[in-house]
Amino acid sequence: MTKRGFLFDLDGTLVDTAQDFIATVNYFRASKQLPLMTASDIAPLVNGGAAVLTEVSFNINREQDDFHQLQAQFLDVYEQQIGRHSELYEGLGQLLTHCESTDTPWGIVTNKHRRFAALLIERLNLKPGCLICGDDVSQPKPAPEALLHAAKALACESTLLGYCGDHERDIEAGRNAQMFTIAVGYGYLAPDTHLGDWGADKIVHTPQQLATSIKDFIDSTV
Repeated sequence: MTKRGFLFDLDGTLVDTAQDFIATVNYFRASKQLPLMTASDIAPLVNGGAAVLTEVSFNINREQDDFHQLQAQFLDVYEQQIGRHSELYEGLGQLLTHCESTDTPWGIVTNKHRRFAALLIERLNLKPGCLICGDDVSQPKPAPEALLHAAKALACESTLLGYCGDHERDIEAGRNAQMFTIAVGYGYLAPDTHLGDWGADKIVHTPQQLATSIKDFIDSTV
């Protein structure tokens, strides 16, 4: 039997980090006497990255001369918030325990920069076999480079790995790396998202469904 393994996107897939972003955005909006935003306002913006969240934090656009200075301020405050409110999605902690008890290789591949991703997994006491971040590679997702680096780090053939994520670029990257892909429908999706258009091998709508699907994949023989 050949061992299979699994890779996770981070924000909105493995870990619910929205509350850290909400706290950061509203810290700045309160300082500017702007109306505070709710989880439903901010969560769909998380996949847009720091630039989008900086825009809504300061009610500005990225063409302004001081945008990069304000984005740096946003990231400094976000760094202080990381892990304070974040938590694994329900059922995924048990899945990781199962992986570790069966010596199943697992890792995290994210476009998040290492400065923030490493701090988050440290504060959540996660022990992935690898962590590949957006600034570790020359071409982040949807290019397959990060996933192929992860496969090498885990000493697994890419065809024996699965990858899951809550953005179309995750599925595209997984397909480009010849991995089994799972589209996650509970993450930080835009309201008009159609998961069926992504071409994933499987679609799930809850963390519990994801845990079951991954367990079925890694426990099956090759």
